[in-house]
Amino acid sequence: MKRVLMAFMVTAAGVTAAAHAAGSAPTIEVANELVSLVKPHEQEAMAIRFMIAVTPMDMPPGLADCTVKEATPVMRSYFASQFAENMSERELRESIDFFQSPAGQAVVALRLEHEQSLLEAAMRREQIADEQLHYPAPLQKELDAFGATAAGKFFVGDELLAREAIRTHASDLRSEAMAKCLTSSK
Repeated sequence: MKRVLMAFMVTAAGVTAAAHAAGSAPTIEVANELVSLVKPHEQEAMAIRFMIAVTPMDMPPGLADCTVKEATPVMRSYFASQFAENMSERELRESIDFFQSPAGQAVVALRLEHEQSLLEAAMRREQIADEQLHYPAPLQKELDAFGATAAGKFFVGDELLAREAIRTHASDLRSEAMAKCLTSSK
């Protein structure tokens, strides 16, 4: 009886692992599509350019461009892996549906514009009175509706990419890209 149960458990585990492995390739493809729509790598590129612009040290010319070029594919891959690991395929597809919609595209565009304006103000050493992005009321309503879904919770409120461990790893990836560029510029 123990052998039969053990054989069943091993077989079930193997089938489950095979099904999971078979499902992971489409999930990462779907996650990559979501990264293309949400564009977290573009926010990271802005952060890289800002860090280099405000550093008190002399930096080699072209360092920002090199760092963005080195970091972008790694960042895209990392963010896709985080989406794939933390979201079900259904949540990924629901997110894609939202971010492909006019409302979703507007949210991403406004977020990127807002981030850019904050970075530009900081580079000019201006006081920033209100860092919170305020969406037009109709757009906020659609964003709130999306945020109330299982998929939306990853983007509204407890945003997945704002979690400490993910932010820390993204920072490490930026630093590694910059180090590679600094090493190659010597």
